[in-house]
Amino acid sequence: MQLLSNRNVLRLGMGLLASITVAATLAGPTAAAALDPEKTQVQYLPRDGAAIVLWNTVDGATGYNVYQQEVTKPGSPSTETTATAPVKVNTDPITTASLLVENLKNGTPYHFTVTAIVDGKETDPVGPRVAVNNDDLGAFVAVVPQKPAKLAGLDGFYGYNIGTDLPGSYTTDATGSTITMKASGWDIQNSADGFYFLAVPVKGDVTVTARVVSGPTATANESTWNLGGVQIRGTLDAGSVMAMAQVAQAGREQFKFRTEYNTSPPEEHVDATDDPARRPLWVRVVRKGNDFSGFLSDDGTTWTKFDDQGVDGIHTIKDMPAEAYVGLALSAHDDGEYSTAVFDNFTITSP
Repeated sequence: MQLLSNRNVLRLGMGLLASITVAATLAGPTAAAALDPEKTQVQYLPRDGAAIVLWNTVDGATGYNVYQQEVTKPGSPSTETTATAPVKVNTDPITTASLLVENLKNGTPYHFTVTAIVDGKETDPVGPRVAVNNDDLGAFVAVVPQKPAKLAGLDGFYGYNIGTDLPGSYTTDATGSTITMKASGWDIQNSADGFYFLAVPVKGDVTVTARVVSGPTATANESTWNLGGVQIRGTLDAGSVMAMAQVAQAGREQFKFRTEYNTSPPEEHVDATDDPARRPLWVRVVRKGNDFSGFLSDDGTTWTKFDDQGVDGIHTIKDMPAEAYVGLALSAHDDGEYSTAVFDNFTITSP
């Protein structure tokens, strides 16, 4: 039995798939490849009436097939997803590691799965992993085709479902300066996240800032750890490296930083006031090379660095790709429920 591991970088259009690890086990010539369930092989990039499906190559594969399902009722850990039967998108086996699937309906969630052909046999279908409470993994994440948006002065923003099958959404006011987000997802924590991410790829050093005007709101079960803020993230994988300055519904402010894939992110705090009425609040993440810091402010002028771990609040994330996703993140802390947050003064600046 041989364990195969690949780490690839793929860029397509305005999206990016970077530094993703996938493992496949080949069990002899009569068995198809079996994939390690704790490693992702497939990711999606929503597009206008389309979706790009990306996957890591599997050693020994002579081709790949992509299957499509329309989600008629998104599910959660307690509610099963309802979807149409899988239909193969391609006619002949695909010899590359990506496929643009067109003629999709904007605003409709879809599942895509990929199979590999190894030794003349087709593997089981694989899709992006779902984070369900802590680190349990489900089968699929929904992608929602959509028109790209211009936010913070940058074109090419899309809303991504990370680790949850329940699609998030966002709206803006007439000027585009106030953004209201609605999201499900279990949390941004432990080794696999579940949240909604409104983001754009940005290369190099960057500062992302936003004011949390209100929220995140509590869910029906009165969770107080619904959280929202600004994030820089390596990939769309649920276990990606990332750095995030956030506020929780209970009022706690945190800077989280996952320095290695599929590990639990440490936290830093400014204080422990836990005052949910302390809004608006400004949050900021600064990237310099592969060093990341988080900041908090009550007025957008005087900033306090998250640095209660005694390392000057600077954390090196060596696996963060040069071009990373930058944007607003929101999680309900309860996959199956939705939380809402309102942001403004959203800016992304580079030196």
